[in-house]
Amino acid sequence: PPTTPPAPPPSVQIPPVPTPPGEKEKGNEKPAEKGKPEVKPPVVEQPEPAGRKIIRTGEMEFEVDSFYATLDKISDILRKTKGGFVSTVNSDKLPNGKMRGSIVVRMPPQVLDDFLKDVREALAKTSELKSQRIGSQDVTKAYTDIESELRAARAIEERFLLIIKSGKGEIKDLINAERELGVWRTKIEKLEGEIRYYNNMIALSTLTIQLSEKEIQTPTALILRERVQMSIE
Repeated sequence: PPTTPPAPPPSVQIPPVPTPPGEKEKGNEKPAEKGKPEVKPPVVEQPEPAGRKIIRTGEMEFEVDSFYATLDKISDILRKTKGGFVSTVNSDKLPNGKMRGSIVVRMPPQVLDDFLKDVREALAKTSELKSQRIGSQDVTKAYTDIESELRAARAIEERFLLIIKSGKGEIKDLINAERELGVWRTKIEKLEGEIRYYNNMIALSTLTIQLSEKEIQTPTALILRERVQMSIE
């Protein structure tokens, strides 16, 4: 009798191997742009929150009997103020012979309030305080943002340096790496300059004191009246 052939074994489907997390599937990777070295964005660690960054500034305006005498008094007070110094002094002689000008002083913010009090007390008898404006600016967010940009820029600079030092790749790739390195170094210098500016403004308060000599109109009015009376007689 004819022999019945055996039935074929059932087909077994092998499930696809899942891609491990964090790895890209082969064939889906985006090739690097030709002519430019591949630089992955750096992972920048966020710094721990620090103290607030506060800039204190102010303006005072006085009407004084004598410009130079008042300037000397302010300078004397400043010499007794720890960390205080004169930044600039400007003065002009008006057509009527009176002096007008300003003095810009700088000092640590923690002694600013005491300095303001001492100036008001010293000038109370010979001067009149016309206006005073003292303000504080919180630059913590701007300062933190610049610090983050600076860390990221330095990390990219380091990667370009590694590409150039390794010497791997085509000549044009190395030339492009050197060009990009120069761009990032320029950006780093700019960010470092902004950090230095903020550090200076935070460490030292800036106070501008405007001084103008008082107008003495009474003697002039008397002279005019005497001249008129003499002419009438």
